[in-house]
Amino acid sequence: MKRNQSGFTLVEIAIVLVIIGLLLGAVLKGQELVTNAKVKAVINEAKAYGAALYAYQDRYGYYPGDDPKQQDRWTGLNSNGDGDGTIDGGTCDGAGDESCQAIRAMRYAGLIKGDPAEETPKPGAKAGGQIHLYTNTLHNQTGVALHMNGADFNLMNYVDLQADDGQCDEGSYVGGTNSCTGNEYTANDAAVFM
Repeated sequence: MKRNQSGFTLVEIAIVLVIIGLLLGAVLKGQELVTNAKVKAVINEAKAYGAALYAYQDRYGYYPGDDPKQQDRWTGLNSNGDGDGTIDGGTCDGAGDESCQAIRAMRYAGLIKGDPAEETPKPGAKAGGQIHLYTNTLHNQTGVALHMNGADFNLMNYVDLQADDGQCDEGSYVGGTNSCTGNEYTANDAAVFM
């Protein structure tokens, strides 16, 4: 007695492999599209904060938070700035910090979204983590920077490549104090100098 053995023909196997290849290609392209959308969102967020910062400075003559007349303009603010041309205070921890007042003043002025009454605002960053705005020195640069504490370092590598020079230790987009190794972001801390 002969048994009929059944199996897949070469044509059937080839068709299955082509379908698998098409599916993998679609998944990889989809991941690329998602990453590109995230990169553009981070870049646009940094541009929006930069535009708001300079719109405030153009309108009132001082950086937000550093404005010595901001309590007169916005009665809900906790304190006036010292007018020294810097946004002091580091990360927004205390309601009187210039860094906290900077976000609140821009909110009161209608330049960025959010509740201006929030005393220690820490808006969510598109790169992940929280946004803080203050003057800092990183990698031999000093200036007002948009800090993203908790930023996805893998995403920031893509952002830096597309928006800056691809090196985390120079240019506008830089890694935090301990988040830049070689030319790559290696920890969840990044900043954008305005």
